[in-house]
Amino acid sequence: MIDLHKADIKIWMLTGDKLETAENIGYATNLMAQETKVFKVNTSSPHETYEKFVKIQEKIKLIKEHGNAPLSMGEVVHDISALINKFTSFALIIDGDAITYTFNNQELKSLFVKMIPEFRYFILLEKRI
Repeated sequence: MIDLHKADIKIWMLTGDKLETAENIGYATNLMAQETKVFKVNTSSPHETYEKFVKIQEKIKLIKEHGNAPLSMGEVVHDISALINKFTSFALIIDGDAITYTFNNQELKSLFVKMIPEFRYFILLEKRI
């Protein structure tokens, strides 16, 4: 994994685990660094998936513009300089339903494809039937 990170290769992992378990596996296997800002998409409709993608894009933009702050919507940060370089990369963990909504909807698919360059790590959860 370390060599893949050094080569700046994007890593995609597919798993049948639950969202939280998948995130823990990502850290335990060194798929994701501790300095990774993780975004989770666990949605129940295409509209909700779209809204989540837009919010993620807004958060990434804020982090890049303000030295990783604010870290969450509505959070007040008093010392931006203390947060600079806290996150060195971004990860996206997306559940099976959200993946299905994304690839069955051209607008969502386009939005997702535009987001790909922002992320270094992807964990995709298998859709549960």
